[in-house]
Amino acid sequence: MLRELLQKFSEIKDAGPNDENLIECIKKWSESNKLKEEELFQRLSECAQTRPTYACLVGFSYHYGIGTSVNLFSMIKWYTFGAENGDSIAQAQLGWCYSNGFGVEANPVKAFFWDSIAAQAGNNTAAFNLAQSYVWGLATPRDYKKAYSLYKKSADGGCAIAQSFLARCYQCSYGTQKDIHKALSLYKRASKNGFAEYDWEFKEIFEGTSSPFR
Repeated sequence: MLRELLQKFSEIKDAGPNDENLIECIKKWSESNKLKEEELFQRLSECAQTRPTYACLVGFSYHYGIGTSVNLFSMIKWYTFGAENGDSIAQAQLGWCYSNGFGVEANPVKAFFWDSIAAQAGNNTAAFNLAQSYVWGLATPRDYKKAYSLYKKSADGGCAIAQSFLARCYQCSYGTQKDIHKALSLYKRASKNGFAEYDWEFKEIFEGTSSPFR
């Protein structure tokens, strides 16, 4: 039964960072299975002790106080447990925590380490975060070609925010050749998949005076 929840959680994570959807996913699953959030949290905690792939759900619950009190120390503890036992979601979550100094002291080197491992395992969110490290030169020299490659890997896996950033790479020739047609297609894709922050870029390309689409 819990496997279904983990699968849904993983699918949402693959689409990119969207914690509101993740919270809704857990709450709706709990309600549809007639489990109190506290009961669900207890089951997840017990399950995660022997199956580390569930540690990401326990850590996330501590992050937002779902079925338990908010506890960032316990959040990091469970993300670390999952990460050290090979769970790519926990690795990506831990990388994000180190990158943003959330629940731990900010540490770009540790963030880069965990994002690298998770990205190699095929985690879309980690690939996007790792691309950001290459763009900004965090714990590694700036490398737009590597950033482009990672954005593409994440975008191809369905991550909406990565699709938007990949579009920018094609629009402005960051790490790749300029290709307005690909940029436009990717902006449309990202918007359709729920990331509309760069809709104005799409409009600029499509309606601009120098646009090849006019």
